[in-house]
Amino acid sequence: MEKKDQDKCFDRIEKISLINEILKTKNIQTYLHLDIEERNPVRIIKNEFFFELDSFLIDNRGYVKIVDSLPYSKLKLQLEIDPMDSCYFSKGNYVFYSPIENAEVKGVIELKDSVWVTSVIQDIEF
Repeated sequence: MEKKDQDKCFDRIEKISLINEILKTKNIQTYLHLDIEERNPVRIIKNEFFFELDSFLIDNRGYVKIVDSLPYSKLKLQLEIDPMDSCYFSKGNYVFYSPIENAEVKGVIELKDSVWVTSVIQDIEF
């Protein structure tokens, strides 16, 4: 996803694209399995950055639901995104957790030369 430098705040489509960039990360795809009904939805904790989002489709196979909190659920995938700031977002951390596979992927997403780049910091199975 490209982001123009002069843009300050993200619109709904840009925020959805940002989430999709994270979910396309190879390490996360290993655990995602959106074709399995029990793996839907991917839940994201609501914060200032995602306050106006509710739910949306991803890759025509699954969907994301923005929630207030993430109670433990054995059959649900979870993604937390922590932007460094809510409107002028250019770098943030993410944590993806798959309780079914007891796996966690931590990474960073950063805007570099108008393109979002994801970096995985840690990929572990407990």
